[in-house]
Amino acid sequence: MGKRGAAPAGPAWKKQRGATVRSKINTVIAALRDTNLESEATEISRKMLAEGAVAALSQMVEDRHPMQTRVGDFIKETLEDIAARLQGKVDDAKKSVSTMESELEVQKAQLQAATDELAEAKEKVTKKAEQTTAAKKALGECEQADAMIARDQAGTNRRQGQLTKEQSKFTDIRDNLLQVLIDDGINANGSAKESKKACDKLLKQITNLGAESALLAAAPAVLLKKPEERAR
Repeated sequence: MGKRGAAPAGPAWKKQRGATVRSKINTVIAALRDTNLESEATEISRKMLAEGAVAALSQMVEDRHPMQTRVGDFIKETLEDIAARLQGKVDDAKKSVSTMESELEVQKAQLQAATDELAEAKEKVTKKAEQTTAAKKALGECEQADAMIARDQAGTNRRQGQLTKEQSKFTDIRDNLLQVLIDDGINANGSAKESKKACDKLLKQITNLGAESALLAAAPAVLLKKPEERAR
């Protein structure tokens, strides 16, 4: 059996929040623990992956035990599933908006027809009192439906914007900040200056996610090292 990576000290991730390795994968753990981010994996399974993330991801890829690699693959699959589900919600929201818009156009046409009918009825009010009453009722119903659809459309637009923002934030942190720094360290984006910029941006983003101050303080020392120097 191959050599196993050293297990992190202590069983609970909160006891290790000041460790340098934890600071590198804090965003991954936060995503796995966030119950608002849906995935096929159960909550218990995701908690298990979060607990094992440090041990699975702390070593260089070529030094990992096959079991660590397997856990890392599960984590990657779960994060990709989360991203795909967020995209699915965005797509569903877009379809809903399109349907709402079509229904709104129909209601507007009905409203215009009812308005025209009402105008005609008023000209013949003395002879068509019943027709006028029916037209007014139809107009009221159309206006009510129009207002309801407009409210629903506004709510759908807000939800779509929120989902798009969450997806963009998650993808940017994962792909453009965290992974680049993990892979390249001080050489990320081609220079130490650009690497520090990326690190500062990452710290700002994970601060918004509620990262612990101790992790934020320790992160630069780890992320701005060359990958081969981190295990020393």
